[in-house]
Amino acid sequence: MFLLLPLFISAAFSLTLLAPLAGLVFLSAILPAFLIRFQLYGIPTSILELATYSVALAIVARIALDAELRRAVKEKMIFVWRERCGVVISVGLFFAAALIATLFSVDFERSLGVLKGWYLDPLIFGVLFFLVSRGGGDIIKVIAGFSVGAAVLSGLGIVEYFSTFDAYSTIGTRADSIFESPNYLAMLLAPIIAMVIAVLAFVRDVWRQVIILSLLLASLALNLVAFYLTFSYGGFVGLTLAVIWLFGAFAFGKMRNRKTIILIGAALAVILLLVAASSFGSAKFQRDFFDREGLSSFRGRAELWQTAVFIIKKQPLAGLGLGNYDKGYLRYAHEAIGGEPLEPLMIHAHNIFLDFWTDSGIIGLLAFLLLAGYFFKLYWSVRLYSPGLANGAAAAMIATLGHGLLDTPYFKNDLSYIFWFIIFIPITLAYLKHESRTKFTE
Repeated sequence: MFLLLPLFISAAFSLTLLAPLAGLVFLSAILPAFLIRFQLYGIPTSILELATYSVALAIVARIALDAELRRAVKEKMIFVWRERCGVVISVGLFFAAALIATLFSVDFERSLGVLKGWYLDPLIFGVLFFLVSRGGGDIIKVIAGFSVGAAVLSGLGIVEYFSTFDAYSTIGTRADSIFESPNYLAMLLAPIIAMVIAVLAFVRDVWRQVIILSLLLASLALNLVAFYLTFSYGGFVGLTLAVIWLFGAFAFGKMRNRKTIILIGAALAVILLLVAASSFGSAKFQRDFFDREGLSSFRGRAELWQTAVFIIKKQPLAGLGLGNYDKGYLRYAHEAIGGEPLEPLMIHAHNIFLDFWTDSGIIGLLAFLLLAGYFFKLYWSVRLYSPGLANGAAAAMIATLGHGLLDTPYFKNDLSYIFWFIIFIPITLAYLKHESRTKFTE
């Protein structure tokens, strides 16, 4: 592998130097490469991380060599500083909170790695996308990259589910693909599916682009099947909320038309019926929600949340440091629940809000809420300029937050890349809206 690594990184650099957006689409398609980990000169890293840095260097080089791109980047930076300084403030506070949590961490080395993999690297990806994107079509291409990359994992998960071969499964009768848990696959798929549905339903131009359309349709089909086979109730909640958002946004929005409303309504009805049919009468549902003293998901979540609240009471300001929930769980779980916990070790609180608080304290939680709030403020300002893409981003964020009530759809390398891409969609649309007005007045 180490012999091929320089060739792989060089190829990513060369591709990006020729076409900057292509490098970002490439990154969006290889998110699972974060699982290929190793040490480079004693520093833990991964294929995804090195590819990200290679793409970043290539884009910096391209900006230095390309006067037109350099001018465009300068205009975007001026726009953000003058017109959307809230971006700088909210992103800056979010990253500052993570940095403070790292400095005061109970395990500095681990938190430093988390800071790099879950905060810095995905932020670089989001910023680079904003700087090189030139229109809504570029947003769709990156969404397609995410969807196709996820579809490869979905295909593997589907094959494993319907066969006796499942090299990675620790669960059994649920699709998990290459991950340790089906929930990881569901957390990856939910926001991607939400964005693709929005693009296909409401961006008319995409239906005239045969290659992009084919990739979106094929990948969506695979991703929907695999998502269903994860039987992730948190995922079902998140995606259902996302589809409800899309239905409401377009039923009462500018792009209101009968066919679209019927399409989204039918999709929502199918999702709800599938969830109801497969869940409410199943042994898994009965175990997870009604066997509160046995091996149930309800009991496990309740213990995780109780322990998280206990940790917060002990460490309210700075938390335990990034990626250290497991240390708090080992130390406090028995005392928090007043007995032996169902799970001997857990690495997350399985609630995105509790996880931010336990990881980075009240400052981190407030910074996350501020960032999410500013995202929706930006969404509101561009919802009429590009309804399909704006509401696709909002639906993806709704899926993330909804799923986050029961799980942790940020605290993983691949999930954080998707999160920051979602954050930068309305920022990009805000600039495109500003640019179109500027050209019109000229």
